[in-house]
This record gives sequence, structure tokens and C-alpha cells, in this order.
Amino acid sequence: MTAEVHHPFPASRYLPYLTSPDIAALPKEKAAVVLSVASIEQHGPHLPCVTDSLVGQTILGMALRRLRPEVQVWVVPPLCYG
Repeated sequence: MTAEVHHPFPASRYLPYLTSPDIAALPKEKAAVVLSVASIEQHGPHLPCVTDSLVGQTILGMALRRLRPEVQVWVVPPLCYG
């Protein structure tokens, strides 16, 4: 069994899964790396504190799934602050 930490991002676009040689071989002149940044904060008693981050990550994951495979866009783990 392999650990999967990419959700909700497509595994094929999750940059940390690549090896150093894989990253070195990427066509960087046509590539982009996306970092999801959101807060961890209170939203009252009805929502979890991670709501902002989850919404942003989910929307980004949906957008990444719509890209053609040849489009060089990668995602890195989200940055959450509070």
C-alpha cells in the first residue's frame, strides 16, 4: 500500500511525487507551479477551522483535473496559516 497525500489534487500533477531527475527534466519554460494559500480560522460552531483552505484546495483540484495532460502545471502542498 502506498501513502497518498495529494488529495484533492490529481496525483499526476502533484510535484512532490516526482523525483529530482524528473523535476530536472521538466520543460520549465512552459511550466507553472501553483501553491494554494489559505487561513485556518474560526467560522462559528457550524464549520471547521480548515474551511477556507479546503475550499481553495478543492477548487484548485477541480481546475487541475480539467487541464490537458500535456499542459505543464504542477501543484505543491498547501500553505495554511492561522
